[in-house]
Amino acid sequence: MAGQTGYTAEIIRDRLNKLVTLFDITENLKDQVMQIRFDQTSAVWPSEIPSVADFASRYRQTLWDVEQQLGTIRDSIEANRQALDDSYRSLNRVDETIDELLRGLQERIDSRPTPVNGSTTARQRQLS
Repeated sequence: MAGQTGYTAEIIRDRLNKLVTLFDITENLKDQVMQIRFDQTSAVWPSEIPSVADFASRYRQTLWDVEQQLGTIRDSIEANRQALDDSYRSLNRVDETIDELLRGLQERIDSRPTPVNGSTTARQRQLS
């Protein structure tokens, strides 16, 4: 049997839901990192000691970098979710169009008279 390609609506909906969940997780992580960064004040890290102030500055910068990376990841997840959703809707429209065409063809075939006693229809004679 030849391999089959295709999709099912349930699988695609499941993938869309997983992307939404990943988006939410990433957004929450980004918010948490941002809050941690905001909490890194001179009250937490005394600026009188140069090595501590230097560490605090690098730490805040690292948190900022992580926050930006999480934002990029979040945006990528959303773009992929939107692309999958758009593709899914497009495929559904194509499927509906093909179904309509096939139903119309089936109706035309069903409405043709059946030859009686081996006689041929005008269309069959035309094709011969």
